[in-house]
Amino acid sequence: MDAVLVQYGALGVMVMAAGVAIRILFQRETAAYERERTRADRMEAEVQRLNATIQEKMLPILHDATQAISEALRDRQQKDRTR
Repeated sequence: MDAVLVQYGALGVMVMAAGVAIRILFQRETAAYERERTRADRMEAEVQRLNATIQEKMLPILHDATQAISEALRDRQQKDRTR
């Protein structure tokens, strides 16, 4: 194939140079895509870790706070009934 392009002279050289440039640019884009995919995977893992932390630590606290509010409301209602 190179012999065919060389027979065209300057045009053949330009076509070969364009082919090399396209290949280099495609490789760069592929590498950038892989970097972004890796970054997105890391970010997704971080979100999952933070979600698990919230569920472990915050939900029990919210449960306790809800129980305390329920008890306070129940006490308030009992006081209002006795008046």
